Amino acid sequence: MTAVGPDLHLVAHLAAKTAAATLLEHAGHPDQRLPGEHALIGLRRQPGWAAPFDLGRTAELRWLPATPPRPGCPTCEAP
Repeated sequence: MTAVGPDLHLVAHLAAKTAAATLLEHAGHPDQRLPGEHALIGLRRQPGWAAPFDLGRTAELRWLPATPPRPGCPTCEAP
């Protein structure tokens, strides 16, 4: 992956907010729970992409739930 400064800035903000929310949730603040397991960030708008990658604007954030592993998937199956 290649990235430019503004992209890194967006990713860094998301990582910091995720870390803070995780620590607060663990400390007993359930209102800080993240809305999903996977986050998509719109870094470059690409019209016509299929859902869930059809983000409409830069910096748009979409949360997705965790899905069960797919058979034969090298990423989501245990080695």
